[in-house]
Amino acid sequence: MTYYVWNPITKQRYELPQPQQFYRSLCMAFIVEDSDDDVICYKVIRAKCVCKRVEVNTVSIETFSSKTTAWKQSTLTCSSNFALCPRSVATVIKGVVHWFAVQKNLAIYDPYLGLRRISLIKLPAGQLSYDYEESVLGESFDGLLQYGQSSRLGIEIWVLEKEQSSNSSIYKSTHLENRWNLRYKLRFKEMWKQNPTFTGHSKETQILSFLHRNSESVFIRSGSNIYLYDFESRRLEVVRYQGRASSIFWDSSRVVPYFRPSWPHSSLCHCINRIK
Repeated sequence: MTYYVWNPITKQRYELPQPQQFYRSLCMAFIVEDSDDDVICYKVIRAKCVCKRVEVNTVSIETFSSKTTAWKQSTLTCSSNFALCPRSVATVIKGVVHWFAVQKNLAIYDPYLGLRRISLIKLPAGQLSYDYEESVLGESFDGLLQYGQSSRLGIEIWVLEKEQSSNSSIYKSTHLENRWNLRYKLRFKEMWKQNPTFTGHSKETQILSFLHRNSESVFIRSGSNIYLYDFESRRLEVVRYQGRASSIFWDSSRVVPYFRPSWPHSSLCHCINRIK
């Protein structure tokens, strides 16, 4: 397995050295670190996923650091048994990694604490439907973890309130259900009524992805069409894309918006832009 880190601004790619561990099934994370100079520092994390039903409270990970240019293997421990969902990409907020875990859990790992521990929290129970078909993670406009889920009936958008603590940036495991805050709830039936110009839509509608640091808009799919829905204006907009349309196998595919400005760049660039 060969990994590359791609810089969309310079159009350059960097090939990482071969990992030391072989994981048949895994999930990934990409972390950009703060730096005092103009050099971009980052970490790439590979986490092993156990597909079989086994009772374990540990997970093997490999971390590549751009500072050391090498992979380092370690084992994370959780207070309860768990398993990460395979083939998923983590949502990283302020250096904290968030992965989907089995049995409707969320796994949280802060690599900067030095504790090598993973914390589990329950995902919020749905109000429209307890059984949801699709779920996504993202970062809200105010820098919080946001979680979206969709069922046949509609979409719910939740935000996880942080535990204020000077000793840890990781969420604590007590009374976590009370810290999920529902921000938006939308029934698909009402959405189509509010946008009558979109006729002949598919009955199969699901959430696809958030916009970066945006809580008001979300990408959804209906059939082979992709839409952008705004919760404030209640407007639906078709997203034109170059793809295979109806030939896409959505069960094994994931649509993730690409945001070029989200790539980190130095403050010097801002100064040059202002001078110009």
